Amino acid sequence: MTGTATSESTEVESIDKIKVTIVPTNKPMIRKDESDVVFRAAIGKWRAAVVEISRMHKTGRPVLVGTTSVE
Repeated sequence: MTGTATSESTEVESIDKIKVTIVPTNKPMIRKDESDVVFRAAIGKWRAAVVEISRMHKTGRPVLVGTTSVE
């Protein structure tokens, strides 16, 4: 179901009266986690985002660009 249920297993078992069982993943992790990048100014962040989106688009890779606000 979710990894969150594991840490809250006693609560789930007492409230919902169901047993929490850990099921290991089927395949090893293949994602490569990159280091975080910190920018001094917002303009630098947005320029870097445009460059990265452009680079991915040129390779034919689809790019989903989202926002935390609809304002």
